[in-house]
Amino acid sequence: MKRLFTLLLCLSLAAALSSCRRGDAGPVSQPTLSPTPRSTSLPPVATPIPVGAEGNAIRMVFAVGATSSTEDEVQVAIDGLQAALLDETSLIVEIERSATDAEAISALCNSVSDPVTVAWLNGVAYTAADAQDCGTAVLQVSREDSLNTRAVLAVNTRSGISSIDDMAGKTFCRVSATDFYTWLLPSIMLAQSNFSTASFTTITDYEDVPALIRALEDGDCDAAGMSEADYATANSRVRTLSGGLDLPIGVLTYPESLPLGQAEALTAALTAIANGTRNTLLQPLLGQDALVEADSDSLTAIRTAITRTGVDLGEMAGS
Repeated sequence: MKRLFTLLLCLSLAAALSSCRRGDAGPVSQPTLSPTPRSTSLPPVATPIPVGAEGNAIRMVFAVGATSSTEDEVQVAIDGLQAALLDETSLIVEIERSATDAEAISALCNSVSDPVTVAWLNGVAYTAADAQDCGTAVLQVSREDSLNTRAVLAVNTRSGISSIDDMAGKTFCRVSATDFYTWLLPSIMLAQSNFSTASFTTITDYEDVPALIRALEDGDCDAAGMSEADYATANSRVRTLSGGLDLPIGVLTYPESLPLGQAEALTAALTAIANGTRNTLLQPLLGQDALVEADSDSLTAIRTAITRTGVDLGEMAGS
């Protein structure tokens, strides 16, 4: 009996010790506390300034030589037109004159990266801009119920010139190599007749058109190009050759970057101003009798004429 008790006691102690060893699993690792994530504000995204608002004005460029207005008259017209457009559309429009057609075309074509620019271009400059997909014709200048002006070739009556071919070996006069009526348009008319300007013996530049006409009258020049209106001021010692070139007087061209809403508001305002009692705000800049919707036939004619000559449109734009 005593042995049985001793055996049971030993078994109980062994079981107790075994239980203690199984429960003693060593030190238990404590979980590491993760920091609570906190939201961080992102830098604010700048809101684009609408086209025509303060800080993002629309530029409106006019080519030099649109009319014979004085600089003072032009500046008064610019100031008044800017104020009228702001009143009509709530758009800020900065108006300026460009030194050359090339500058006006460049400003129009760069409207994607630079300030949005709308441009009043002559027929040749518009064709150059259109060839580069820089803009769309919207309005045209009308004078005496015509959208076109006429360029002519004039000669001294004692020069012996009766046709373009007779100009070979003669003296040609112009205002400059970038002047619209006295060189760019004559170059197109001569190219239409397959006449090279290299055939002239001399090409002489004059200060302005009146000086050129006086030289033509006096026989210092054999031939020159000019507008039909300027030709009308010459005396009887000057006559024109047959033919001439009709081209749009002025074309308002919009770039694709001008939003539709601003484009419609600007077009409506310009039309109302030019065709109403405030037309004097535009006349020193355009010399318009009215502004009308762009006519595709008028624009196609000059494009076709230039294309047939093979003349470089970049050169024609004065670039």
